[in-house]
Amino acid sequence: MLSNGKYKGEALLQKTYKVDFLSKKRAENTGQVPQYLVEDSHPVIIDKEIWEAVQLKMEIYHA
Repeated sequence: MLSNGKYKGEALLQKTYKVDFLSKKRAENTGQVPQYLVEDSHPVIIDKEIWEAVQLKMEIYHA
């Protein structure tokens, strides 16, 4: 929840992609197709500055 960009109004598109349209199998996108970051795609739940401050705190505690 604390690392999800959707809370600050962003959405990352094409995290997965269809490997085969007949079998409908999906795979994680690790560079096979382009990904798009859409800012202000929906209402903000948490202020961007607060979200970024939380990310810095989490980085310090996990280092």
